[in-house]
Amino acid sequence: MRSVSYILGGKPSNTSDCLDYCLRHKPQRIILALRAPEDVTDEYMVRWLKGAFVWFFDDITITYEAVFGGCFMHEPPERQRLSVDNANRRLTQELETIGSQLPGMRIEEEQQRFGYDVTRPRPE
Repeated sequence: MRSVSYILGGKPSNTSDCLDYCLRHKPQRIILALRAPEDVTDEYMVRWLKGAFVWFFDDITITYEAVFGGCFMHEPPERQRLSVDNANRRLTQELETIGSQLPGMRIEEEQQRFGYDVTRPRPE
């Protein structure tokens, strides 16, 4: 589904927009960088599991972030690992969607999955 900003402004801002833009413009390359930044508030600490996509076209470069999940640091390690597994499933689904729409296009990735190294022992 195309975003309102893409419909009104013509600049893609998510995967669906980019795939629609690909109908008229062939991408030169796509890069994905996975990140796991922490967010700390008075109520919780969470590590977000995000992917930064960069799509290169002849006339424009599009960058956006997609959140695939998060780990609350107060949860037990088993629950945090489950959150990582769920994020990896969502990431795989996103990559399969792109791959099915753009056969033969390779997505350059620093790493292909989130690792369990983003989890933390539960604070005592």
